[in-house]
Amino acid sequence: MRPKTIVKFVFVAVVSGCLPLMSVAQSAGANKALGVWSSATLDEIAPVGQPQCLSMKVTQRTVILKMVPGKNTIDGEWVRWTRRVWLNSDNGCRWFSQEAQYEPLLQAVWTYAISGESQDKQTQNLRIFGAYSNCLGNACDQWTHDKSFETELGLVGEKLVDTNKTADPTDDVEFMRLSDEQDFLDDARTAADNLLRPLDLGQFDRFYDQATTTSFRSNTSREAFHKRAAELQARFGLASSRKYAITTHAMYAPMIKTGRDDYVIFSNRLTRSGGASALEFVFLARESGEWRILWLF
Repeated sequence: MRPKTIVKFVFVAVVSGCLPLMSVAQSAGANKALGVWSSATLDEIAPVGQPQCLSMKVTQRTVILKMVPGKNTIDGEWVRWTRRVWLNSDNGCRWFSQEAQYEPLLQAVWTYAISGESQDKQTQNLRIFGAYSNCLGNACDQWTHDKSFETELGLVGEKLVDTNKTADPTDDVEFMRLSDEQDFLDDARTAADNLLRPLDLGQFDRFYDQATTTSFRSNTSREAFHKRAAELQARFGLASSRKYAITTHAMYAPMIKTGRDDYVIFSNRLTRSGGASALEFVFLARESGEWRILWLF
């Protein structure tokens, strides 16, 4: 087995500024780290306020690293998008007790400006300075955020890893290059289409036996699933169209397991032959190397 090539980077947030990075910027490791990187975590699926008000919380991070033309410096952005979405359509659900009306989505998008300097020529460490820039979303006044942050990034093979400035590898958060992630998501969507086809055709037992994970089947019996799916079909008809709205690749899901894995969450608009339309949430996970449906809401 060949040893991994590791290039470390350090990120620190400050008010402004762009510091020289000549030694790092000219290195193959630093050039390899430039670009757009993404990582997401499925934080939890849990009720809010009432047992029937089930919600999903996801945090997605995007890091943009680029050269400043003619200055041999690196700057960019760190964007964190946290959102909660209801997994049902109960209009009586509220994110906060004082809310007057139903809000389907609670979200905040925090943006930080970053810039960098060389810290260690030999290890190619990179120190980044940046600061909180702005927040967009209806949760900006409800959720707190850091005015600045400090962390370490390491380039391991083709992945960027946030070490959170600790030596404990369980604290690491891995990022995937955005261009690579798109190919990954295209593959997952093709798998989702194939897995959902028996369900769309009303072949409920085939879907249950062939498309779902062991966890799915251990939590819901075939009889219970068949009964629920048949009731939906009788009331609204079979699925006639599915529009993929938001697709999220979650590398972490602490509610499921510790450490890195791959999960894909599809938020879709599903229309049935009877004319009814509703949101659909499909969660994919790998089992024995193959995509399977972990949850379906």
